[in-house]
Amino acid sequence: ASDNPAKINAVADAFTTMFADTAWHIQGYPTDSGVAAQPMTSAETYQGAQHRLQQLFRQLQHTADAADFYVAIEAGLDHDMT
Repeated sequence: ASDNPAKINAVADAFTTMFADTAWHIQGYPTDSGVAAQPMTSAETYQGAQHRLQQLFRQLQHTADAADFYVAIEAGLDHDMT
């Protein structure tokens, strides 16, 4: 649930590694996280990822682009941790 090339490549690498015998079509879609541009807590980061997934699923569920898997990556900070 992003059009960020780094996030798309991370998902493609993970799927290729975990499911090496399967061909995947990985497509990025821009979505809004619904949280601050830099989430400052784990809860806000999780909320952003959840919002991206829900938004993407609603956007694609009845289209030819509906998917078997939906993935969202949301980066954030939490007490000096990233």
